[in-house]
Amino acid sequence: MSISFSLTAGINEVVEILDCKDKRTIPSNITESVFLKQCHDNTYTIGMQPGSRSTYNGVCGPTVGVSMMAGFCGKAYNPYDAQELGYFEDITPGTRPGTMASGLNRLFREHIRSCPRGRWVTYGETDGYRFLNKSLNRMKSQRSKYRKAPFVALVRSTGKGLHYFSVVDIYFVGSTKPRTTRLTTSNALSGEARERAREEYLRNRRIRRTAERPKETRLRSQPRSVSRANVSKCRVAVNDYSVQKVYTCSNFLSMMRAANDIYGLSAIYRDYTYIAFKPN
Repeated sequence: MSISFSLTAGINEVVEILDCKDKRTIPSNITESVFLKQCHDNTYTIGMQPGSRSTYNGVCGPTVGVSMMAGFCGKAYNPYDAQELGYFEDITPGTRPGTMASGLNRLFREHIRSCPRGRWVTYGETDGYRFLNKSLNRMKSQRSKYRKAPFVALVRSTGKGLHYFSVVDIYFVGSTKPRTTRLTTSNALSGEARERAREEYLRNRRIRRTAERPKETRLRSQPRSVSRANVSKCRVAVNDYSVQKVYTCSNFLSMMRAANDIYGLSAIYRDYTYIAFKPN
């Protein structure tokens, strides 16, 4: 059974944005420090200083990649260092899905004592329900450091910006018509502007000691699959830098499909492209 969504409807709309608490600083001898954050569900994400170190390559790929290490291996790594050392580098702006998979495989091989045996694989689906239900079953059945096994999704977040999300949960709530917030894009910072923003951020930064929890109430009895009858109650939780974001499943699928609507990517990837761990 197929599901159809507008390519751009809802890609800027989020149900909730939840702050995660500070756990520790991850220092660096070659780039700059980042901040390990713990969300309400005990998953981890990486908080960054304002702006990007590169005008060509964003850091979302390395950030999500090292977040997978926290989820499966219990180890935290500085994503700026991973980017500098070429773990997630290719000739394109950002990180291609194949490069994401190979970079994760390299990190897991180099930390074999901590990481499970297996490999990261790039998958593609043409049906939204099939993607959600495969992901739901895999997250429940695979072993990880989290309650559910995380994976990486390629999305188009705002404008023409491609982005990676660390998907940490797919679940159901009682509400069918959530109130959403529309996200806006921000302009990239020049080198000088970024330095000023970093100085102000570090000067005013306060340690957050508690993590925000979602306001929507989960269904006590969770459905085993997503269908037309319950998709309006379905939610996807992703960790994105220092916060956890919650999207409706419908909007999340629109974001994934929209990623293939630019740069001719539809000729290379399927509608729903993601990178997941396949254990031996």
